Amino acid sequence: GLKAAQLCTAVLRLDESVLNSDILETLTSLMPNELEARQLRSLTCSPAELSEVERFSWELAQAPRLRGMLDALALKHTLPQSLERATRFLRNVSSACQEIMSSDALLQLLECLLRHGNFLNAMTPRANAQGVCIDGIEKATSLKAQGGRLNLLTVAFSKLPPACEQVRADLMHVHSAAQIPLVDAIMEAKQVQDGYQRISQELALCPLDDLDADLEQEALQTDGKKGHTDAAARALSQRFRAAVERFQRQMQVKLGALNALLEETKLQLKSVALYFGEDPNSADPDDIFRIIRMVLSTAETAACMSKHPTKGGMQAFTNRGASISRTGVHCSLSRTLS
Repeated sequence: GLKAAQLCTAVLRLDESVLNSDILETLTSLMPNELEARQLRSLTCSPAELSEVERFSWELAQAPRLRGMLDALALKHTLPQSLERATRFLRNVSSACQEIMSSDALLQLLECLLRHGNFLNAMTPRANAQGVCIDGIEKATSLKAQGGRLNLLTVAFSKLPPACEQVRADLMHVHSAAQIPLVDAIMEAKQVQDGYQRISQELALCPLDDLDADLEQEALQTDGKKGHTDAAARALSQRFRAAVERFQRQMQVKLGALNALLEETKLQLKSVALYFGEDPNSADPDDIFRIIRMVLSTAETAACMSKHPTKGGMQAFTNRGASISRTGVHCSLSRTLS
């Protein structure tokens, strides 16, 4: 491994060939805070009197804002992965919303469920519903046939084998959209935004003129400790600018695209909530995707069941008599299904 003196030199030169992500993570956790750095800078003893570890900390404390610079370099390693994860998930969510609202097969299955629900709710206040709300789909799974092996959703879907096959092809992104909570994806996007801001703020504190070579010479010629320290600090700032400026500009473009995707996804989520007659301000997108994923699973079961028909069907429900009207599927108006 590196000796303390070699690592110190690499840090003060911001040598990215040495400062990999693991080293940067360790350094940022061990770096003295500003109060500790001021105390180290005020030491009156000779650096030669310090131990190797103490000398390492003392050397790093001489460079103002070094901790922020190392943090920015660490973000160069982590932000691209966070950006990729957030972008991929938001694209899946946006695509899933579009697929749900444009799938004719899903519409046919919900229409079939509506007809079955209206049949079971006949002669009750719930009869003649005009649409299916999202929780009505889930309630259909709790209405079991005699024996408890089949539920209303499965029986209704089994009447439309082609739609059961097609809906799985239509809703290709629903499983991906339902994999993690939406709030986690939004937090990932916020972390990218916050990381970009930290890099930009640190970069804004660096000189704009490309004077690295001149400053090195100035540091050698300047009389007095303060002049030497100031020139060295300016040279370090120039190295930092050279190391992260291009990355910061690239992230600015990519972050703009991520923010646009986030806003588009929010609009899509509101639209899919309205599609099912839900209040977009209170609807839970994770619940919607979970229930639609359940629809896909039921469609797969129903497709298999249609190839191996089971006796009973709706008769298994209607034989239950009056209990059906009390536990039947509640359908509320959302999109008219004709």
